[in-house]
Amino acid sequence: MRTKFSILAAFLLVAVVSVGPALALDYGITVYTDKSVYVQGQDNLLMSVSGFNNAADMQVDVHIAVLPPGGGIYEVPDWNGDFRPLLSNVMLPTGFNFPKLQLASYALTAFPFAATGNYLFAAAFTQPETLNFVGDISFAPFQVQPGSTEGWTAGGCELTWNHWYDWKTDLTWKTDVSLGGSFLKYAQKPDYYLDYYALPLDTCKYVVYQPLEDTMPTFLDAGDHIDMNGGPKGTYRMDRDTESSEGVTTINYAPGASSGLTESDYVVGDTYQFVGYGGPDVGDFSVSVQAPQVLEVNSPDISSRPTIDRSSDLHLSWNGMGQGYVLFLIGFEQVDISSMSYSYNTCYCRFSDDGDATVPASVLSQMPDYSNPFGILPPPMMTIERMNVTDFSATGLQNGYVVALAGITRDVQLN
Repeated sequence: MRTKFSILAAFLLVAVVSVGPALALDYGITVYTDKSVYVQGQDNLLMSVSGFNNAADMQVDVHIAVLPPGGGIYEVPDWNGDFRPLLSNVMLPTGFNFPKLQLASYALTAFPFAATGNYLFAAAFTQPETLNFVGDISFAPFQVQPGSTEGWTAGGCELTWNHWYDWKTDLTWKTDVSLGGSFLKYAQKPDYYLDYYALPLDTCKYVVYQPLEDTMPTFLDAGDHIDMNGGPKGTYRMDRDTESSEGVTTINYAPGASSGLTESDYVVGDTYQFVGYGGPDVGDFSVSVQAPQVLEVNSPDISSRPTIDRSSDLHLSWNGMGQGYVLFLIGFEQVDISSMSYSYNTCYCRFSDDGDATVPASVLSQMPDYSNPFGILPPPMMTIERMNVTDFSATGLQNGYVVALAGITRDVQLN
């Protein structure tokens, strides 16, 4: 979320130079929360900000911070404790008016909101590169109460073969093989599980995701390592990789840097067995999955960047297997400057793996125009994936799975 927030901060810098109606007071900034009491695991905190200047033109730094019950002052967006401003050297012209606008959404499950108790959001203008306040400090008090320990847990391991076009650097096709795993606890089942994996066969859906509004999950510990047996090397060990930053702990499982996978480690038709030995949060498991045939896309022609017309049906053809299914996606990132929101627009389909399918114009046409005014967003991307999935049960998991996946990804022109 910090990455997306930094993008929004850059756009806020552009937005705050707009001129609006004058207010009675001279200048100031105000921070708001949508509630005064929140429940952990159930509520998301929506933070909004407004600002104005009815005095002479001025340049300021913009600080927004949270003060948790355990002490400390942590600044948006990266929760630094060094008093680094959200925005630096912002020009506030006379008559500037930034109306109340939601700036971020926070799940109350991780730093700096992990503790229960009384909090304060604070916002202030300061003279550039100083802590000399310009105007009053705005405070928004709120309380976080303990919630239910119930939640939804899911996770597993994935072996992936991915053939992709490097549109950004050397303009060539590349193939990567990767192996990894993670286990997560959510306050509730995320919408994308329903949107993607419960989609009926041979149907498509247009979906908009707004990551800033998603509930941040908690990572679960499944032990110090997980083994994958099968393939040319026999046993591939995935070690637990734990990282903590500003109170947020991530746990992932991956091969060590010296044991990176190559194309030869993915053998079509081979059976790969995943063995977990159990940890504090997830119990032991042993489950196998077969590596599917790699994909060959015939239509559209992906030897060069294909043009996709949203007003017409899109015909797809590939080396179908006659059983199972493939997933198809076209998607792109979008930043709406007027609403200060980030989203990912996706046309998503699940097709029988028979080698022939149509993405209807009725769904494609729901996608908005792609725009990249600042040149920082990637182009629209098209992905087709064939996967074999085996579910498993383990203590602490409601949805355990291993996946062997073969996919192709290409940038596209979306008209």
